[in-house]
Amino acid sequence: MKNSSQEWTVSFLLPTLRVGGGVREAIKLAKDLQDRGCAVQIITMWSHPAEGAATGLPVLHLLPSMPTKAGAWKDLPRIAYLLRKHLRRRTGTANRRNILFATHFSTLPFLFFVANRTRYVFVQDLEWTFVARGWKQHLLKSAILFFYRYTSLVVANQYLKKKLQEIGLLPLCETAIWALSDFSSKAPNVGRSFDFVMVLRDGAHKRLDLYMSLLALLRTCGSIRTACITPDENIATMAAPLTDRILLRPSVEEMRDLYSDTKVFLLLSDHEGFALPPLEAMASGCVPLCRDCGGVSAYMQGILANNIVPLSHNLDQIAERACALAGDELLLSQLSCAARNEFEAGLLRSQETRAESLTMLAQIFSDPEPNGEPL
Repeated sequence: MKNSSQEWTVSFLLPTLRVGGGVREAIKLAKDLQDRGCAVQIITMWSHPAEGAATGLPVLHLLPSMPTKAGAWKDLPRIAYLLRKHLRRRTGTANRRNILFATHFSTLPFLFFVANRTRYVFVQDLEWTFVARGWKQHLLKSAILFFYRYTSLVVANQYLKKKLQEIGLLPLCETAIWALSDFSSKAPNVGRSFDFVMVLRDGAHKRLDLYMSLLALLRTCGSIRTACITPDENIATMAAPLTDRILLRPSVEEMRDLYSDTKVFLLLSDHEGFALPPLEAMASGCVPLCRDCGGVSAYMQGILANNIVPLSHNLDQIAERACALAGDELLLSQLSCAARNEFEAGLLRSQETRAESLTMLAQIFSDPEPNGEPL
């Protein structure tokens, strides 16, 4: 490698370091590039009290406060000023020696602070699906795709790669996200204490409303036992009376132990670019039952594909199907084995694909002229 630490700094720009799958994967990508000799830093637009760990990486918070829904847009001019100042202070010019990774649609406009060939986007979802269909979604999609056409795209999985190719965009590479092997366990497929486990998160497409309605419905069935995981204290307080166990920002070990003691993982999102939680549950033989939100098709294959529920199913239909699955010990045992096998096979495939992509990126970022073209 050509002494990349003296040539380029790869900056990952995030809204915040708030605990979540998207933040976790961005940090993981940054660490993997650092391990391959790249100089890496994390830049956040705001601070947040519930931040994910970025151990070993330099972190810069542009603003010390956390964003608010009503006032975040007012902070953007100051964020832009501080980011540009930071880039210029480090290099002497905003167009040299900075490679900038956008990680969220709110970070995309800042890509124009660096040269054309040093703009990258880490795509983990189709973010325009975060808003309801209609003119707002169309407008957001048009804006996001405008920025995508002027950047190099690094996608998180095959599903996203396929979707972008259908739009006419060609991603540079795929980092092949997969759940950690730490979630694996050899728990027996039968005799589990909980019928259902689910992860509750905020956001319209995450469908917290459906989860709460389902929990209330299942609560009327005396023999059904549920467990919930959430990163949000308010959600934990709201869901606690409706579930038998609630975990707030648990460790990997705590989640693995819960998945190992649960029959079925429920995912009710309208859309997910990948959805790590069901896959993490599969590692311990917990069977996924998921709405057809997109990304789950990357790992719910073979007989597991039968557990993908059409988005048209109403709450009663979902509850009926879930309860029927939880009560069929023979089918659960078969699906539990299939889930473990799919996890293990996919883990090997993803590791190979990810290693190839990281090698490619590290080579690009070590070149004085990224992508072989002068700035």
